[in-house]
Amino acid sequence: MIRRHPALWLLIALAAATTAHAAPPALPHLDDLAARFGARPDVGAIALSPEGNALVVVAPIDGTRSVAIVHDLGTDKRAPIIADTKSEFALQGCTFKTDVRLICTLFTPANVEGTLLSFTRIFAVDRDGRNVKLLGRQPTAADSGPMQSSGEILDLLPDDPAHIVMGIRARVGGDGSMGLGAELVDVTTTRMHTLEPYREENMGLATDSHGHVRIRSLGSKDFSGAWKRAMRYAVRAEDGKTWTTVGTDDLFSGGGTDVIGFDGDDKSILALKPKDGRRALYRLAADGSGHEELLFASDKVDVDGVMRIGKYARPVAARYTLDSTEYKFFDSNIERLARLLRKALPDTPQVTILDESWNGKKKLIYAGSDTNPGTFYIYNADTHELALLFAERPELVGRKMAAVRAVDYAAADRTRIPAYLTLPPGKTDLSDLPAIVMPHGGPSARDERGFDWLAQFWAASGYAVLQPNFRGSSGYGEKWFVENGFKSWHIAMGDINDGARWLLSQHADASRLAIFGWSYGGYAALQANVLDPKLYKAAIAVAPVTDLSLLKSESAGFEDERIRRDFIGTGPHIVEGSPAKNAARIGVPVLIFQGDKDLNVDIAQARRMDAALVHAGKPHRLIVYPGLDHQLDDGDARADMLRRSAAFLVDTMGAPVSPVAASSTPK
Repeated sequence: MIRRHPALWLLIALAAATTAHAAPPALPHLDDLAARFGARPDVGAIALSPEGNALVVVAPIDGTRSVAIVHDLGTDKRAPIIADTKSEFALQGCTFKTDVRLICTLFTPANVEGTLLSFTRIFAVDRDGRNVKLLGRQPTAADSGPMQSSGEILDLLPDDPAHIVMGIRARVGGDGSMGLGAELVDVTTTRMHTLEPYREENMGLATDSHGHVRIRSLGSKDFSGAWKRAMRYAVRAEDGKTWTTVGTDDLFSGGGTDVIGFDGDDKSILALKPKDGRRALYRLAADGSGHEELLFASDKVDVDGVMRIGKYARPVAARYTLDSTEYKFFDSNIERLARLLRKALPDTPQVTILDESWNGKKKLIYAGSDTNPGTFYIYNADTHELALLFAERPELVGRKMAAVRAVDYAAADRTRIPAYLTLPPGKTDLSDLPAIVMPHGGPSARDERGFDWLAQFWAASGYAVLQPNFRGSSGYGEKWFVENGFKSWHIAMGDINDGARWLLSQHADASRLAIFGWSYGGYAALQANVLDPKLYKAAIAVAPVTDLSLLKSESAGFEDERIRRDFIGTGPHIVEGSPAKNAARIGVPVLIFQGDKDLNVDIAQARRMDAALVHAGKPHRLIVYPGLDHQLDDGDARADMLRRSAAFLVDTMGAPVSPVAASSTPK
């Protein structure tokens, strides 16, 4: 039985406005593809139990809803323990506190007095779905406004079965200011004991491997209550008394020291710092001596972070991305296992060790590739057996996928732009193919060679897909980032459009060239047409930023207002770089999709673009999905978006080559 506990109700009424649209034209040959590729992955989150005898999986049900399922690996029995409700909250993930008690996180966006806010709650639940308890701070009569968060988990305290450490924000002064502190929380009684005092300057807290709060990120606010850009990290000595500053960072540029947690010995910390224009991984002494050691640096890309696994979340590798995710291992045993797993799974070479049991005997493994959406396994170190668990996207098992090819092309200034090219299965070149340029979101992000459900859908539908890592993308160092994709929009859009021209130079069909993007990619899909109104034949934008001045104003009154304002900047680019301010220049039909509960890009952005295109007399359509957030995390909505997009391109540019049928690959 799936239990919905009344104590979990967040007391937030979500707006119920709807936007009705006629169904897209029937395209039977694409409807099945849209349903398969639009389906949410079967694994939204996954965690291994301490003894390694069970998993907890958050899986999709009924559109946007999810359910937490405990999978007993010994008996192969799967028991649902709790499900969310679409109208009240969303189940984000669960992890084991002990073998019989779990900690889960809830999330919902909600409109409060005209402002869309995020709300999160943490709760504990027994493995059988009973004894549900909300953890952390709860609303009180003294609260002057909505309580957005009950706290965050800082440490699961594996050696203490009764408690966890939570970071919690609470009022610290009569002026309404909030401070961050740490509490020891009983996961059964919910009682709390303060471990770290609440201080307004605390931006973040972190523990060592034994639950002691020993890292603080510290900031200051301006007169309006917004965080300033400068932040410093302080580390507490092992004696629990002395705090020492170990580095500073700029929250706007990220060009300083970024402390990412303790090393396994608790005597040093790990941090990302600039080296030769790229971020490298360092070990810094925690004793105030200032000693530091370079652990790993790439001469091509930034270091992204570290892989942590096991009882104390020990760091075992530096993580970085060339064409796909790579690891520089610190742990020789884990490195040896990763090498053996890649050899044992040659068709899915992108192998990740997600977690291990507390005794290190069981490992949770994920393996995938650009042509395989991924499969989960359990590895038993005693028997050396690798047991298949389940596929991440069962709807796509047995279907032939398109291989992804790393390419590069010359921008107008001769800079080589790295990109990924996906051709329809069976095609070896671009000759006469319809093509889609698909810039990534962010802009502080990058694409990599791996399974991408959007690129694969378009390839299966008969289109070539180019995903450029234009300048303004992250991961390639300071010079590549330029000033970011908004301030340096002209460079970013130029690189994107040069990718489209490269496709044409490789004999793609110029009469069937489109651009598709999500979030910043949606912005790019519109702004690239402002820069060159005649290059594309159609544009599709999902959750796009459209007006930079509006984007700045949307952060007004929030703690990150100053950081976002500085990131977007001031100057002519605010108008020149806003599609909604230049709608008259767009020369192609436009299709826009938007969820009305989007916390990343407010629906006002899409509505402003809609109004601007109406005023300019440009052919377009805005499709709004009620109740959905930035990711449109609903299989039906995603399938509908794909169907409408495919129909739009057929109406605008003509039908592509025949879609690829499912292969005979055994399931």
